[in-house]
Amino acid sequence: MFWQLSCQCSGGGDLNASMMELLRTLKCYTWETKVVLTLAAFAVYNGEFRLMAQLSIKNPSVKYVAILKQLSVKSQLKAIDNIIESIIKVTKCFVEYVEMIQSNCISGGTPLLSEIIPLAVYLVLRGTLACAFHISVLTQRSRDEYIASTKEPGELPSHAYENKDDIPWELTDLADLLDKCHPRVEEKRHEEYYKNLKCLFQDQDQDLDNVKYLRALISRKADTQPLEIGTSKSRFYLKELRARQALLLISDLSLSNEEIVILDHIYKERQNRAEVKYEIVWLPVVDATTWDEAKRFRFEELKSKMPWYAVHDPQIIEPPVIKFIRNDWHFDKKMIIVSLDPQGRVSSLNVSTCCGYGAMWLSLSLMRKSRYCGMQRAGDSSSLPMALIQSYWTGSRKGNIYACMEVMIWNGFGSSRKKYSNQGTDQESEQSH
Repeated sequence: MFWQLSCQCSGGGDLNASMMELLRTLKCYTWETKVVLTLAAFAVYNGEFRLMAQLSIKNPSVKYVAILKQLSVKSQLKAIDNIIESIIKVTKCFVEYVEMIQSNCISGGTPLLSEIIPLAVYLVLRGTLACAFHISVLTQRSRDEYIASTKEPGELPSHAYENKDDIPWELTDLADLLDKCHPRVEEKRHEEYYKNLKCLFQDQDQDLDNVKYLRALISRKADTQPLEIGTSKSRFYLKELRARQALLLISDLSLSNEEIVILDHIYKERQNRAEVKYEIVWLPVVDATTWDEAKRFRFEELKSKMPWYAVHDPQIIEPPVIKFIRNDWHFDKKMIIVSLDPQGRVSSLNVSTCCGYGAMWLSLSLMRKSRYCGMQRAGDSSSLPMALIQSYWTGSRKGNIYACMEVMIWNGFGSSRKKYSNQGTDQESEQSH
């Protein structure tokens, strides 16, 4: 293609005839391939010309040769640059259109688009040839002859096109039509993403790498560091979690300080036990349409209290993932903890409802009760919570979830004793079944 382009332009022939010859050469190729081959050939042709233009300025000996040939290219480059800029704009629109078709976001027979694409390709090829002819004129004719062949300095030679005012180089209609397709394309992409997530987590015997599943939920880009430990501000790759048990802490920004305190204690306690190794990852669920600085501040405030992993920015969690979390993992405002085993399989959709964690959340409810009854100062998360947490650990190790109820009695909740004892009996009965 490069040699054909060079030969067609070297003689300064007719643009229309050269255009027809180019189309005949490319007739067996698709529209997008026609554009790629032509632009690749022109890139080499234009690159050689630009190199000579640069050398004529920087290298005295080359500049002397250029003067002998009477080449003064600086004033003529703008015309070429303007057309190349328009060609790039049209080509980007065209590439986007092709990608939409290949991803089945739109049909290749979409009205208007199917009519405009051939015109877009034709104008890209014609504009490319026009620039190539212009370069040929600059490199072969003397300066005086070149100026005589143009109406104004910096304008393309008149033979480059029939009527330059009639050529819509930027094809605004194509860009407008593509803009109208974007909402549908985004919707289609989200539908496909959600469908893939469901398939991935339903058929989990095909892969033994938990990073694959975490990447689908958090960030599909392998070269990014989406995780951050809030207390240290250190960033990490998802591969840090490979072959480790992962507890996905899923909540909105209403996560309470009490919940963080309890999770912090459990996290540190379990990390000190050699037989249990896992990592917590906070996945905050936010609405991108209402995201503002106040929510950003709240997110950073919560994250700064967490010694475990969290996504560095909630907005990297894409809408299909949030839809999956709500629909398939049944998240609805109330915090859940989804457990993924080292192979990425879901071992529990909510760890906090399991037997081993029941006392922990009962402790949390008692903590809130104490605040509502005025038995604890607002903001004080030391005495009662720690006593509750300690009783949780004592009780859970003995298999007795009633232990944390004793804290209620010690702190003057006699009137609530029967109520919570009944709840404990119900929980024990349910667990025995």
